[in-house]
Amino acid sequence: MLSVWRAFFCARNNEGFMFVLKKNCKMGLFAISGLIFLMVCIGAAIVLTSLILLFIFGFISAGILSAAVMSGIYKRSFAAGFTTFIYASGCILGPLAGIVFFLLLHKISHWWTLTEAMVMGSLIGLASGFLISILVFYTVRKLSSFFKSSIK
Repeated sequence: MLSVWRAFFCARNNEGFMFVLKKNCKMGLFAISGLIFLMVCIGAAIVLTSLILLFIFGFISAGILSAAVMSGIYKRSFAAGFTTFIYASGCILGPLAGIVFFLLLHKISHWWTLTEAMVMGSLIGLASGFLISILVFYTVRKLSSFFKSSIK
């Protein structure tokens, strides 16, 4: 490793080694930029995996995933379980997002009291979460039928 370092980055002068970039070491710069890119990709993959696992554990602890599986088993349909999962996720995550949005709006504008902001945020979040879950379900259903037809 030290010889690679010296080959690309060290030049000998009278006092010893100077850590300067040699004139013809484009390969060294390419290798270092590749290593930096690789480390950034590995870090992004770790963060993304952690977030996905966090969502899965949250869905399991909220009972959404198990309710969707049980609904699918009861009706003997994957689509029924998927529908239950999408609707339940929208109805739980919508009010949380609405409350956070209205609390931030309350901190900025002070239009309502804190209680009013939380109640309006939860109700509007519930309605928008349900509507978004309907939109997601129909979008996924149309995309899956499109991909099935394109495969055949």
